[in-house]
Amino acid sequence: YLTKKIPRESIYVINSGAAGQWYHMNINKNHIYIPTEYSDEEFSRILKEIVTNPKAKNIFIVIDDADNFKLKNNDILRSIFINSRRLNVGGMLIVRRLSWVPIEIYDYSKYAFFARQNVDCSIFYASYFIPKEIARKLKTLPQYAFLAYRPETGESKIIKVKI
Repeated sequence: YLTKKIPRESIYVINSGAAGQWYHMNINKNHIYIPTEYSDEEFSRILKEIVTNPKAKNIFIVIDDADNFKLKNNDILRSIFINSRRLNVGGMLIVRRLSWVPIEIYDYSKYAFFARQNVDCSIFYASYFIPKEIARKLKTLPQYAFLAYRPETGESKIIKVKI
């Protein structure tokens, strides 16, 4: 749903959970990476390969089950997202806990989409980069809904996905 409008040739997926749905989305099979191991070295190698590919222009990196890696300690990931506009890179991190994502990534995001959060520590962490009253809404989001937040303006909106 969130990648529907992105040209398929621009999408690169690090399929950390080896989920099959990525193969059914008309994404170039060479753009789907399944890590051979869940190490910082392997994660950094894949990120570098995607970003330094001379054929890759205006790319969008999706990291599914990103929490399989130590995101907070990965300088390559942080650097890519902080410099994303200059690199013409967009990205999506799919994680179970918001606190596993380096706060700098939220700071440099154009939009952030949040699903329901049942763990108080994730809501507390979110209140560092979104207003507390918006962070509290994360606990009561209905199923198949996202809270869309735009850090630049502070706007938020709940989007219900039709499945």
